[in-house]
Amino acid sequence: MNYVNDFLHRLSEYSWLLRDEDLQGLLRYVTAIVTILFSLVTFYVKRKEKREQARAQLAVAATSWDSRTGFPLYPLQTKFKVAPFPFVSPDIQTRKKSTKGWSTITEVRVWNAGQELLWGSAFNPTASVHLAIEEGLGDYALRGCLSNDISARVHLGRIVHAASGQMRLPIYFDVLRPGKGVLVQIWHNSQDVSKISINAISDQFSRTLVGLHHPMNPKIVKWMNTMAYWLVLPAAALTVVFMLSHNTAASVMSGVFTWMLIVSAYLNWRCEPRAPEDLGFRNDKAKIFFYHGPG
Repeated sequence: MNYVNDFLHRLSEYSWLLRDEDLQGLLRYVTAIVTILFSLVTFYVKRKEKREQARAQLAVAATSWDSRTGFPLYPLQTKFKVAPFPFVSPDIQTRKKSTKGWSTITEVRVWNAGQELLWGSAFNPTASVHLAIEEGLGDYALRGCLSNDISARVHLGRIVHAASGQMRLPIYFDVLRPGKGVLVQIWHNSQDVSKISINAISDQFSRTLVGLHHPMNPKIVKWMNTMAYWLVLPAAALTVVFMLSHNTAASVMSGVFTWMLIVSAYLNWRCEPRAPEDLGFRNDKAKIFFYHGPG
């Protein structure tokens, strides 16, 4: 508390700057110019994103779980080989294999994040999508494949061994409708998903988007995002009230909480595109091409 009071006292020594009319006018002009520039940049980015979303756009995401506990693996390497709940550390030495002998479950999702039909190699010769498996992955097994489009035609080709030691698994489909895609499940003994990737090319899109799939229940994630949006304005208003009432401690805590909500909302926006919620084995209506389960 003393540190905060000392900081505010030192800050008050420069309060004369706020009473300088010329400086206030300059600040207003600078603020207006910066606001206009950021508005123009935001408008341009939004229009560009809208144009890209209007076309067919391929997006991919990969998520891994610990095969024994069923908890998702933490996406970052941690110094102390621990991870926050409900995640598990990816370090293979801190985890035990399941009774079937596997350590990690990885689900790779490929879906159409645009608003037009995405044609596969059956109708578009330039389309090519394959799963790339690096040599260091070790033992692995393909355990499942499904689509959230019951009318989709999907099949996995034969694995091709490249000269670099990389193994490539072609994914063939006829068409992916907006919001529809394919999921491939792999069981392996690597500590994370770094040895597995998706390569895709087509004249329908300029680049492949790297999306996100939440390992937690989508309903919980949606509820948390909704709470963040609803609480940010009341928290900001409460911060202003505490500042006007000169309650330093309460205003600092409320301000920190408000900025946490703002950062959370920003990160939620940056995590787009999100994988369709129904693209998974929890969807009872999904079209399952094969599923062998653990073994």
